[in-house]
Amino acid sequence: MPADYILSCESTADLTEEYLKERNIPFACFSFQIDGKDYKDDYGHSMGIKEFYDSLRRGLVSKTSQVPASDYEELWRPYLESGKDIIHITLSEGISGSYNSACLAARLMLEEFPERRIYVINSENASSGYGLIMSLAADKRDEGADINELREYILGIRDHVQAWFFTSDLTYLYRGGRLSKTACVFGTALKICPVMTVNRMGKLEVVLKCRGKKKAMEACVSKMLENCDDGNEYKGYFYICHSDCMEDAMAMKEKTDEYRAKEQSQAKQLADAWSALERARAESADLRVDVDRVRNQAAALERKLSRSNAASCASERKLLAGCTSLLARGAGLVERCEKVARDSATKHDAVVSLHPSN
Repeated sequence: MPADYILSCESTADLTEEYLKERNIPFACFSFQIDGKDYKDDYGHSMGIKEFYDSLRRGLVSKTSQVPASDYEELWRPYLESGKDIIHITLSEGISGSYNSACLAARLMLEEFPERRIYVINSENASSGYGLIMSLAADKRDEGADINELREYILGIRDHVQAWFFTSDLTYLYRGGRLSKTACVFGTALKICPVMTVNRMGKLEVVLKCRGKKKAMEACVSKMLENCDDGNEYKGYFYICHSDCMEDAMAMKEKTDEYRAKEQSQAKQLADAWSALERARAESADLRVDVDRVRNQAAALERKLSRSNAASCASERKLLAGCTSLLARGAGLVERCEKVARDSATKHDAVVSLHPSN
């Protein structure tokens, strides 16, 4: 049964237009200006995506504009008129003013449609992190959640969605006022690639500064696997987006597959080492029981022989000699089993210590 509300977002969720339409997610478009002309961020309809990035490579500067309140009103009005409520997720308030614009539009529309509900939620994320929240929200909606249940769900998951990214061109950080000219010049000369995330306040934060693109990719993948739910066993959404650099995106995918395979191998080593440790401990314990039983039998024979004459106890003396020999072999077996156990424990410690450093 279709939901009695609409889930909407903005173009900055960086999901494809086809995907948003397929998931029944209406969207509002940001705007940008380049070379003195205004365009909509409408998935390449106003300006081709390749054309946009080629313009930046030629040195043209792009300036973005948040969605005005009037655009939200235009987006939501048809649904409100048809009796549907609205739940809208915005780009992080720490990055853009779109959240405030959406809240203003919601207040204005509720004056016109007081019987309706409009919930505006700050994603506290950006790009594919924002997009991942939209995918999870659409899944929950399609499972039959009502608008209040979905609102609480989104507020609960947004702190669990992470986004890691890097840039190999510091020019855009400098133009955006996030980097000084001096830092841009020296960073470019040293091939510094800052690794960034969207922090808990919904703001961009530089976490690492890597020398070269390869190390930056490795850092992003490592951070992702280190922080994701269930670690290497994570089965949920995993998005890779790029700015007209498909080769880098594919290299990131390959690096992710490589890291996951490596962690799976280490997990198997850990399981094998643990099994060997448990087997060695069990065998050592069983042998100790057998050795103790033979030792008790030998002690009983010694006591018997001490009370009897040598001629009448030849068979007992022979049995005692056998027990002594068996004790010697048993002690050797126990020592070897305990060595296996110690070696297994050492391997176990080594595997565990390797895991967090990757």
